[in-house]
Amino acid sequence: MELEVVAAFTAAGVAAVAVPATLLVGRWQMRATLRSAEATARAGLAQAEATYRSTLDAVKAQASATQSQWRRGVQRESYAAFLLAVNQLEDASTHFFRETHEHLVDDASAAVIKSELRKAEASLRTALLVVTLEGPETVAETAEETSLRAFTVAKMNTDEAESEMVWQRLIEKVQTEDTRGEIGPATALHDALNRLAEAVEEHPGLTISTSAEMDSVRSAFMHLPAEFFTLRQQFTLMHRHLDESPMATVRYGRALEELDAERIKFVRAARAELDANPGEFVV
Repeated sequence: MELEVVAAFTAAGVAAVAVPATLLVGRWQMRATLRSAEATARAGLAQAEATYRSTLDAVKAQASATQSQWRRGVQRESYAAFLLAVNQLEDASTHFFRETHEHLVDDASAAVIKSELRKAEASLRTALLVVTLEGPETVAETAEETSLRAFTVAKMNTDEAESEMVWQRLIEKVQTEDTRGEIGPATALHDALNRLAEAVEEHPGLTISTSAEMDSVRSAFMHLPAEFFTLRQQFTLMHRHLDESPMATVRYGRALEELDAERIKFVRAARAELDANPGEFVV
């Protein structure tokens, strides 16, 4: 009996010792599991952060590339619009000149042509402003010079066209003048202007303000009916015969050459800014 009691107590003691040992082992295992889970979680977070940063960098790079491409597109469009406006102004002013020299242009037709010319001038000013805003400064400077040359050529064409229109009107009045054998005011002015032109050609150093030819022109204008010509048209007629026609001198040819040269400079500056391949920005 005593042996049985001793065995029972011994078994109970062993069991009592085994329970804390089991708990201790379980805790160690739990800690190891938690550490492993924590390490896995940290690795997962690091991987997620790396993936996020990589994705974010890719998005930023894509956004930057898209913005750069968009800006290049805006610049290319503004440069092309500027060149188109330059060409349109040159074409509109040349058309005005040709029409007045090839046809008898009445006031209504001239008003339509002048309206188109004013639109072309406004378009060029707008296009120049856009290029100036888009930049860079090198392109904007060449655009400014190109526009100045374009306006110079346009003014020469326009001045010559208006001069031709006024001269044609004077010729028309001479042809329809009923003088009943006497020299009418239109014919008198026509003859006085021709004598003035001849005097200027024969004597380049002639003092126009005191010449007899100039006095004859002034007198003819004074005897001309007020409704014949406006003061601006009278001024145009006078200077048509005082000055050599800009279209017949080297000044006009030089102006065209300068416009072409500045236009080429602008194209080169625009291409350099866009860093385009040959043929990508063709005018």
